[in-house]
Amino acid sequence: MRLFAAGVAGVAFTSLVWAVNTWRVGSGSVSPGPFWLLFWVGAVGWMALALLAALTPQDTVPGRLAASVQTTLAIAVPLLGLSAYLAGYHDSKESAYGATMRSDLRNLLAAEQQFLADSGRYTAELRGFFRHSPGIIGATITLTPDGWTASLGHTGSPRTCAIFVGSTRLAPAVAAKEPACTRLPFPAAGVAVALGLIGLGLTVGTLAGARRSG
Repeated sequence: MRLFAAGVAGVAFTSLVWAVNTWRVGSGSVSPGPFWLLFWVGAVGWMALALLAALTPQDTVPGRLAASVQTTLAIAVPLLGLSAYLAGYHDSKESAYGATMRSDLRNLLAAEQQFLADSGRYTAELRGFFRHSPGIIGATITLTPDGWTASLGHTGSPRTCAIFVGSTRLAPAVAAKEPACTRLPFPAAGVAVALGLIGLGLTVGTLAGARRSG
């Protein structure tokens, strides 16, 4: 039971790091850095807990908790190392959605510049002027005194992207003619579930150690 509980806690901890890492990057991709950092921290923590377990009676609550955390780290540390390796090859759908939205905004920019060269003005009319990629929704153009702004979304993404030309900005874009997208929302539900599973795993592992010592 202790090994199963530790496995649940270890997998939940790795999932927690993955979710927060993805949110921190903000575009659906992940960085291997946090995984490697926690890999080494976890490895050092495992060795420290091994020493603590050797010096602490196993029939006490601190001793059983230390053993439970140690077993959890024994499972989580290899998973963190594997995640750090896989992060370099990870390409989520969210990353693809963001790339599609930014690509469409760049194409829209090129179309507007061509329209300006042909007619001497910008246009807010999309029909017959610009064809967006499949999945793109809410594509709108708003004319401004010295340019235009545009925003769009994607059916598979909670994010939106925008671009502007001229002095009127449209968030999240901060530089003219440079498309930018909002960040992914914080995965509050996933983090709460992961934290709950970690706590449950450690608690069950500690209680299982108490029954074994008893």
